[in-house]
This record gives sequence, structure tokens and C-alpha cells, in this order.
Amino acid sequence: MKRSIAFLVFTAILLNFSYHPAKAQQNGEPLLILQHEGVKEAAWSPDETRILSWSIDKETIIVWDATSGNALLNLFHGGLRGAIWNSDASKILSWGWDSTVKIWDFQTGENLLTLQHDSQVSKAFWNANETRLLSWSHLGTVYVWDALNGENLLELHHDTFLWGVKWNTDESQILTWGQSDEVYVWNTISQEKHLKLHHKAETWVVQAFWNHDESVILSWGWDDTVRLWNADTGAPILLLRLEERGIMGATWNSDESQILTWSYGRATVWDSKTGEVLFTLEHPLDTVSDAHWSPTEDRILTATERGAIAIWNAKTGNKILDLNYSELKADEDPWFLQIAWSRGENLILVWSQINDGIILDALDGSLLQVMSHNIGIWGVAWNADESRILTCGRDGLIKIWQSPA
Repeated sequence: MKRSIAFLVFTAILLNFSYHPAKAQQNGEPLLILQHEGVKEAAWSPDETRILSWSIDKETIIVWDATSGNALLNLFHGGLRGAIWNSDASKILSWGWDSTVKIWDFQTGENLLTLQHDSQVSKAFWNANETRLLSWSHLGTVYVWDALNGENLLELHHDTFLWGVKWNTDESQILTWGQSDEVYVWNTISQEKHLKLHHKAETWVVQAFWNHDESVILSWGWDDTVRLWNADTGAPILLLRLEERGIMGATWNSDESQILTWSYGRATVWDSKTGEVLFTLEHPLDTVSDAHWSPTEDRILTATERGAIAIWNAKTGNKILDLNYSELKADEDPWFLQIAWSRGENLILVWSQINDGIILDALDGSLLQVMSHNIGIWGVAWNADESRILTCGRDGLIKIWQSPA
């Protein structure tokens, strides 16, 4: 395969990027500001010494020194739609609407492999030991590749546009779902559909995943139901109905005894064996946009489309803390807030695609820090010890902040 070399170029005018080191201040100034026009996502390297960012607008991937802000590498991928590190940050995997998946050497910028898809590539990722790749397109084709020589090992065809694909642990099965009322489980040896799991006709399945031991599959969709299935036979186990509330998400707790759902007007905690509603967390006349158990699962955090943020007792459903983004940050109207606990459960991150990020004290709800971007934030990520926070803004800036912790 013909190889190409991506050369490092550091002229800001040509590459549309720059860096601005900044000292941390008590008022929440960032430690570092990186400029990457059209940036969509940014991620720490595993050792946190580098940052990878990618831009749809400029079709570029940039690797930055996380301390100095210097650009270390610039790569071009036509129609770029995503990029990720491998486990030791020696390689970068990217995919795009030019119908290709590419593997790059971080040290040299060399394009090690280019894999040709049948159409625009939606997503790609390595398997656990990075010997194989899985990629898929919206049009419904799933490929498995040899990550060393680029050989096409497997090709599957979902019947409709694809929204998601997952391997099971030993890679003997692949789970697919998309713009239809069915979830498919494929046998990767025979390349045949092992199971078809049916939601209500003429609705779409939005998400599906295995439980920890892969004996049960959970799926939820626009028929306002959450369904549990026997992962061996496909037999239905449990059906949860959300009464036309427009489900926004569903997840198990750690021992899978409960299921948390969120939708219009409320979040709900269900018994995963009986389907009984244990309690509801009410947000009247609002849509719950995000919900999470705390790491120890003694509390539940919810946020809504209109800016309500609440913490609840996860045993009783009683409200512990009631906040509102507009009151915390009076100059902004909130929209579909996203939230995250710190591992120590003492901090809460809040952000959205049109709002600044904020950090709250999880005990009293006080505002500890504002992480400002001009027109909202695509995503946030703590580093491993939660001493720093990486934000990726719609203003084309990537910022590193000192955590209040």
C-alpha cells in the first residue's frame, strides 16, 4: 500500500491554529488555550502529556503538547468525522466521509494504513488488543479489518441506516441498531444474524448494549420503551413503558438491580427484575436531558432542557439539592444541559452546546468556577486525577483548566 507522509507545519496562517499559554487565576482563567478552527472534539493522551483534537471544518487532526501548547503534529483527512488515540498514543485512528479509515504513526505522521469503505464512515475503533478494527457507515455496512495489514476480515449489512455498533467481549458477536425497529446480533464466524430483537413497528431504536456478563441486552427507542432481552435466545425479559414521555436515556446501576431512565417531566428508577417503579424524580413541564448515579450510587444527579439541576437520594427519591443554571449564571439561558460527577463526588461539571461550563460544589450547590467559551461547549474531560479539566468549545478553542479540587 502506498504510504504518504504528513509533514509538520507550524505557520498559524496556513494551519489555522495557534496556542496561548495562560496563568491560572482565582477567577477561573484557563491554564492553556489552543486554537483549532472548527474543532469538534479533544482528548487527553493516555499519559496526559499530549492532546489530540480534530476539526470537521478544516479536516485536520492536531496533536498538542499539553504543557507548552506547542503543536506537535498536523494531519489532513478528507471529510474527517473523528479521530482517537490507541492505548499507548503511538498511533492515531481517523475516519471520514471520503469513505476511508486511516491509521497514522504519531512520531512520524506517516499514514500506515488506508482502509476503503463502501460509503461515508460514521465511526471506527480498535479491539481490546488493537489487532483488529471495526468500522461502519450510516448506510448500514459494518467492516472488521486486520489492524496490521489492512485485510478485510468481515463485512455485514444492516438493513437500514446505522446508529451504533458494538463488539461483545470476546468479539464473537456484533450488536447493531439504527433507523428501524430492530436490533441485530451477528455471529462473527458465520457472518449471519444470530438474533433479531423487535421494538414497536415503525419506530427507531436509539441505543442498545449488553450487561456486564453479556447475558442480557438492554435497548431503548422512540416507541417510549426500554426492553430487556435474553442475549442467547432473544426472548423478551422485561418491558418498561414511559407513557409517551419521549425517552432521552436509560442505564443500569452497577449491580444491574435497577434501571434509571430519563424523559419528559421526570427521571424514573425501576426494579430491573419486576419492572416496578421504585420512585420518580419529578421535573414538571421540562425535559430531563441527562441523569447519572453518583460513583457510590447513593445519590442521583439530573439536569433538564431549561436548566434545572437537582441531586436526589438514590434510596428514597427525596430531593437533596435544587439548583438552576440561570440563577447560577444569570447572563445565559440554558439549553439541554449535560452533567458529570467527579469520582470523589464532591464536584459536578455542567455544560451544554450553547452555554459556558460551570463547576458546582456537590454538597451545597455553590458555584466554584466558570469555564467560559463564547458559544458553548462540545464536550469536557477530566484528567485521571481530576486536577485538570479539558474543554472543547464551539468557538474553535480548546482550554485546560485547573480543577477546584
